[in-house]
Amino acid sequence: MKNVNSNSIRFISRIFTVAAIAALTVSNAYASGHTEKVAICHLPPGNPENVQNIEIGEPAVEAHLAHGDILGYCPPSEASTTDTTGATVSSTPSFVPVKVYSMRSIQGQ
Repeated sequence: MKNVNSNSIRFISRIFTVAAIAALTVSNAYASGHTEKVAICHLPPGNPENVQNIEIGEPAVEAHLAHGDILGYCPPSEASTTDTTGATVSSTPSFVPVKVYSMRSIQGQ
């Protein structure tokens, strides 16, 4: 297929991305009692080991998602443990941002 098809696919993909972000932002805000705050698992740029739970205003959600933050609260990290050699091992959650789209969720079905 020609380059036109790949450009069309990119354009449609961007539309779905914006629609999904808007739908998630609105549904999350209404699900938590119509508050104007949204829970985010914040991965500070340049320091992803320092994940933090924060609540932000709806207008800031898109910017946070754009730099890798995740909707909702961070999963609990495991406590530090000592391995068989006596070294302290600390487990920090690692995240791989993934965007998942479903036609049903976008269309509200």
